Amino acid sequence: MMTRSQELCRKLQPILGRKVDQLWMMYLADSDPGGKADVEQTLELPAAKHLKQDYQPDRAPFPPPRRQFCMRGEIELGTVS
Repeated sequence: MMTRSQELCRKLQPILGRKVDQLWMMYLADSDPGGKADVEQTLELPAAKHLKQDYQPDRAPFPPPRRQFCMRGEIELGTVS
C-alpha cells in the first residue's frame, strides 16, 4: 500500500522534478516522526496548487500537552483590568 507521501511525490514528480526528489530523500532519511510530518505538510502545499487537491493540515502546530499538565484541573491564565 502506498503512503500519502509516496502518492504525492509520484504525482508531483513530473511537475516539480528534482524538488520532489529532494523532499522524498529528506522524508526517507528522517527518523523523527515530527520531521516526516513536516515533509508531508510541505508536499501538501504544492499538491493543493498543482493537483487541485484540498490542503488540510493533519496535525496541530503545537504538540499535545503532557499528561501531568492535563490532570492539574483548573488553570489560571491571568488577571484582566
